[in-house]
Amino acid sequence: MKITSVRSRLLILLLPFFVLSFVILSGVSYYFSTSALTKSINETAAAMNSDYSHQIEAVVEARVIELEALASNKIIRSNADPGQIVELLAETHKRTGAFDGGW
Repeated sequence: MKITSVRSRLLILLLPFFVLSFVILSGVSYYFSTSALTKSINETAAAMNSDYSHQIEAVVEARVIELEALASNKIIRSNADPGQIVELLAETHKRTGAFDGGW
């Protein structure tokens, strides 16, 4: 089979070049987009981790301050009547909502 048309010859000659170019371009595009997406996910995870750690740190610091305030109370320090201590702890729990085992 002999191809006599110039248009057909050019098509046969250039078609593999175009297909190969598109395949290479697609592969490079896939590689770079995957790299960018992975980097973005890692940065988002690090930011979320930092945010959660700051939230937990704030809760722990608040509990430590509440415990220090409670420990400096004269009733607790003097080892007074256990009824007074329980009453003070109940009042502190009602006021702050802390020390119930939850966050």
